[in-house]
Amino acid sequence: MKNYFLLFKSPAKIMPIIHWILSIALGITIIKNSIPIELILLSGVSFILAWFFAVGINDYYDIEIDKIANPLRPLITEKLTRKDVKLFSIIMGTISLILAILCDIISGKFGITILTGIYLVLAIGYSMPPIRIKTRTPFSSFVIAIVTSECILIGGVLNQMPLLSIIYAILLGFIVLFISAAKDFKDVEGDKLAQIPTIPVKYGTDKAALIFQIINIISYSSLFCLYFFQPLAWFFSVYICLVIVVNIVIFQRLKRNPSKENAELIYRIGFSLYMVGTILLIILNI
Repeated sequence: MKNYFLLFKSPAKIMPIIHWILSIALGITIIKNSIPIELILLSGVSFILAWFFAVGINDYYDIEIDKIANPLRPLITEKLTRKDVKLFSIIMGTISLILAILCDIISGKFGITILTGIYLVLAIGYSMPPIRIKTRTPFSSFVIAIVTSECILIGGVLNQMPLLSIIYAILLGFIVLFISAAKDFKDVEGDKLAQIPTIPVKYGTDKAALIFQIINIISYSSLFCLYFFQPLAWFFSVYICLVIVVNIVIFQRLKRNPSKENAELIYRIGFSLYMVGTILLIILNI
């Protein structure tokens, strides 16, 4: 039997799964009315399987990039074949959509099917020719940002959509755009070969690090806007300030030593700090 979980062996593939779960949980805690557990499970599993689909289709079309940037990926090491990955992606995408439809049938609405459909279409457009969004814009990670916003909106779709859910979806989506784009620092050589215009490829490591430090300050500072819409504990302000400082420090480290190890560190620390903030917001909204 093929071990398809090899596709998710790296932290860069595992962390988004945790991220989707936390985003959905946050969206649900914002809604003060109770939501049936079966709807939460169906929508959550649907989105996770959609991520499996996205990873599979991305690996399928990124072989040449991964030969340089990620040589241990299962397609490169031939632990899986392209046929294996294609079949896996089709199965995951199909089950994801079926679960979304089932969730909407039970709830008597149609929002989850729309959100999941958008997710699957974006995954296809991100990786598959001729669209291949990632080759057309330095901020192709806006796809992940949109999906983050969708996860936060799930609670509102299953119940009622408050303004606060939309605000959270916009602000956190903006931050995830910054974090997800930062992962491109570790794939510079492969992206140059494939002519993918990421910010590190287009502007070089030094200028890109400066750009991301500015985006880091703007995106995390925007979280202070939440205080205008709900009471939040003082320690959340401390968290925002600490994250901004830590991100500045690790980007300065990358400028001094633009190694792949430091680039991976940016992604891991950046995403970990973001998820800590998501957990804090979940607790504050309970």
